[in-house]
Amino acid sequence: MNLEDVLVAFNNSISSDQGLIMAASEQIMRFQRAYNEFLPIALQVSCDLSITVENSVRLATAVQFMRCLDNNINVLSQNELTYLLTTIVPATAGVAILNDARITNPLIDSFKLCFEQYVHKASMYGMEAGQLFESIFGSIFQAVDNQNVTKTEVALRCFVIYSRLLYQEIYSGPRDQACNYFYLNCLKNLIQYLVSLEDKVCSFASPSFINQAIQSVFALLDPRPLKDIFTNPDYADIPDIISQLLNNFGLASQSIQLQDAKEYACQILMKYISRARYVNSKISRIPDCNQFLEQWEQKQVYIAEIIVRELDLCPNFNLFQDHKSLESVFMVAGSLLEQQYSGQFVHPYASDYIMKNAQKIVNSVFGMIINAANVRMDRFENDDLLVIDCLKPSIDLVRLICIIDSNINSGLEQLAIESMNDFLSNKLSNEDFQDQEKQAKIFVGVLLIRRGLPNAPVSHKVKICLRSLEKQQLLHPIVFEEAAKLLISVCIDDYDNYNTFQYIQGATFDQAWQISEDSTQDSVPYIIDIMCQIYVSDSPGLFQCRMLSGILSRPVRQGFLPNLRICDLLAKSILIMLKTEDKAQSGGMVTFTKIALQYVPADVSNTFLSQFLSSQTEFQQLPQLIQKGAQFRGLIENAFNILSLCIDSLPDIYSSFETTVVDLCESILSVDFELAQSVFNVLDLFYGKHFVPDTVQPNLFDNCLKGFSQIFNMETFSESICYIYHVIPRHVELINQNSLEESSIYQLGVRLLQDEQLIAKGFGFMLLGSLLDKYVSRFSQSKIDKILPQFIQIFSQFFTDLTIFNTTQEIDPESKRYILFSLSYFFFIVTGICESNNLYIEQIKAVLSSESGQISLASMAFVASWSIHDDQYRPSQSFRFTLVSYVCLSVETLLSLSLPQTRLVTWPCLLCARYAVRCQLDYSAPKVPEITFSLLQLTNLPMNQFSQIFSNVNSVSIVFAQIVDQKDLPFWNRTDSTLFAKLARKVGINQEERSQYGSINVGARNLAKNIGTALDRMDTWQNLPQEFVIFIQSEINQIRSGQEGIMGDFLEQFGQI
Repeated sequence: MNLEDVLVAFNNSISSDQGLIMAASEQIMRFQRAYNEFLPIALQVSCDLSITVENSVRLATAVQFMRCLDNNINVLSQNELTYLLTTIVPATAGVAILNDARITNPLIDSFKLCFEQYVHKASMYGMEAGQLFESIFGSIFQAVDNQNVTKTEVALRCFVIYSRLLYQEIYSGPRDQACNYFYLNCLKNLIQYLVSLEDKVCSFASPSFINQAIQSVFALLDPRPLKDIFTNPDYADIPDIISQLLNNFGLASQSIQLQDAKEYACQILMKYISRARYVNSKISRIPDCNQFLEQWEQKQVYIAEIIVRELDLCPNFNLFQDHKSLESVFMVAGSLLEQQYSGQFVHPYASDYIMKNAQKIVNSVFGMIINAANVRMDRFENDDLLVIDCLKPSIDLVRLICIIDSNINSGLEQLAIESMNDFLSNKLSNEDFQDQEKQAKIFVGVLLIRRGLPNAPVSHKVKICLRSLEKQQLLHPIVFEEAAKLLISVCIDDYDNYNTFQYIQGATFDQAWQISEDSTQDSVPYIIDIMCQIYVSDSPGLFQCRMLSGILSRPVRQGFLPNLRICDLLAKSILIMLKTEDKAQSGGMVTFTKIALQYVPADVSNTFLSQFLSSQTEFQQLPQLIQKGAQFRGLIENAFNILSLCIDSLPDIYSSFETTVVDLCESILSVDFELAQSVFNVLDLFYGKHFVPDTVQPNLFDNCLKGFSQIFNMETFSESICYIYHVIPRHVELINQNSLEESSIYQLGVRLLQDEQLIAKGFGFMLLGSLLDKYVSRFSQSKIDKILPQFIQIFSQFFTDLTIFNTTQEIDPESKRYILFSLSYFFFIVTGICESNNLYIEQIKAVLSSESGQISLASMAFVASWSIHDDQYRPSQSFRFTLVSYVCLSVETLLSLSLPQTRLVTWPCLLCARYAVRCQLDYSAPKVPEITFSLLQLTNLPMNQFSQIFSNVNSVSIVFAQIVDQKDLPFWNRTDSTLFAKLARKVGINQEERSQYGSINVGARNLAKNIGTALDRMDTWQNLPQEFVIFIQSEINQIRSGQEGIMGDFLEQFGQI
């Protein structure tokens, strides 16, 4: 790989010729395989301006650079990371001259990725990194260019990354030094220049640059200790220049574009405000802080003036576009009004100024709230989930002002009562509720009562709740949403009678209203029952149901509702979800269903769901609706989502509910097999659940299996061989309670082996191998002796001639490789168990002694080598891990039953297994040389038979990933994404107990015990390719010298070689 090759590939990748694009994609994938060569060249193509290429080529290369780095970040060496860290920033700054953020963005993300990885490794392994950090900071500072804004923006972004990632105490030295230097020599001058521009600030640079500058100041302050901010004279002017800049933002005509910068400016001021509060409370413990406090006293009023001016403008703000920075302004105002325990203001000068303007602020806030109500109502049809974040801190500011000023509090309380009088006295007609202004007035009143007034009477809140429930159809949804928040406050958050709560069945509005007039009686039980009645009725709309379901989930969690009432609410929730087209509209019902199924006793919830699904026509008619066409697809999808939600939410599963779900899924599959994936996604959720037997059904598994078998026999096995794993979520114990001959799993596996479809045969081997592995781990030796003959019979039938697996059918190459893996998996499980138990060796020898048997042995050893060798990043995957173990157990069989020429394949197989074992203990273990088909040619066995066995294993994806000399054959490239692999993983995940034979420790000990004998008896290993000879010789020398690193006891068993 060289620069010219990479340039040609990326130039072709943006061509209009599809053939060139495909070839370029293959070449780029091949390059990325050799990531250590590709990364520096790709960085050069992206950033080197002396290379004449189009910006689109630089962009494509930068994106692929970032992806390749992301895929290989964990395997990069310290030197490779160091090189990238010292190169990326200056290279990115160089290409920033082109003023194309699409190119610089992935490069800056790559810098963050590398720096994050290096800091993690340095802290984990105690690496000395101070000098490197200084070098990285130097490159960041050198990127600052007074003549080029885009280069400086790159420097600012990288500085923020640098500052935030070095948050640990051990890096405080280099971080603090870098931050101080960067502020004094860059940020300070830059911010002061922005201040000098006044309202023309946006004429100098883009809003993103200004935002980055303010964010950089925030980053250098963020984790810094208090003493640095209070006593460091370098930072004394930060509040002053930031507040001046915030003032300029308010004057700028493009202030909406600066909302991110305004937010960071407010966050910086918040830091100083909170630090000042801390200093005031602990002034005797913090030396040298008087100067800071004096400076803060001088700045308070100026900051307060800016904040009051911003608040004065808030009624006219475009809340849909700019409510983010306004939220921070309200938070700053609230912080300036903080009081000490003694009642004195923490920031007296600022507080005094704000309170002098308090009435004006309150009026402005109410103007903004009315504006917000109108915005919500106007946009409700298109965005009913719109959230205006500044509402909460704005009303909190009003509440704080009310606590401080009793006159304002009294006035607001009177205003709230007056604004709600007509509504509470039921004087509003239906036409009045059509008036948006009157709806907004109610919205303000409810919000003020709920959150703004610190001492609003509880009776008033209760009456608002009752009237809102009564008029829920007439209230605008956003007004009812505010009332719903008040309902939560009254019934849950501020409710004190938890211990004496008694649910009222059949409550009426009149009863509840009468109770609310008496402060000594509890209205909450009546309110909760009225909500339940409304929810299960036909009156509320979808939005109201969303609100009510979210509220009612809280009384369920508190145990306020009886089980039968919860089941009524649950039934209504499920039916709403079934008929709702937009999933986002079902949020409240989903929450209620989750909580209800978790808090209702398992027997009640399982019985209810079983009866509900069996009796509701909407679910029972699903098969018929499926046949009617695509117009019901949304309802079908909702049904699957509901089933998944119920199974996932239930802590315990009863067989009655399971049977109902299986029957429903079976009926759906019988009419439309295309829904198989959705059906299995539902049934898969039974895995890992805790099952409680209710009515014992000994034939449940067989009945389910029989029903699904009838359906799947109508389909091709290439699509349906997985069904067994979707209908046995809890029947592993049932299988083990029966003899293997009577086991449905065993019978299915045998039937799969007899099928003409290769994919069915492959899955049969995976199924039987997994079953045997689990079986021998759970039963006595006598039972193992009993079941082994059946597997030996299968072994004898299939491994005498593997050419039957010649791919004459249409099957994807990835699945073919997985089929071969399944064969190898079964092969080594049988040989490993037989060798460990000294059983049936003669029968195995009879199978493997012929030429075709030797071809089978060589093929299985090659597949094991190939799949283990390309597994360095997946050492814990259950099947591959088990394969390694059984290969270790089969050492003697491989050596004694293989002819000398066959050992040229079995020896690399043992090396790969040994490497996998060592990697569990020593990640630095040398990797076995590349596994290629040339090993099979060394055997002098008929290559035409190998060609048939390995036909169609080289897919396009493998060709893409091969390096130029074709030494690398990535077995698992894309293989894991195939249907066959997903099904096989399901079996692996379901292996609840590791086999005693599948234990890597047992396998390692067995391999260690026999490795000396293996080396002595491998008299032909010198005939292997030269790289293998060198590797084996180095391994022997390492063993002889006793320098196997941390292998410890493992080494002691090797013996003398």
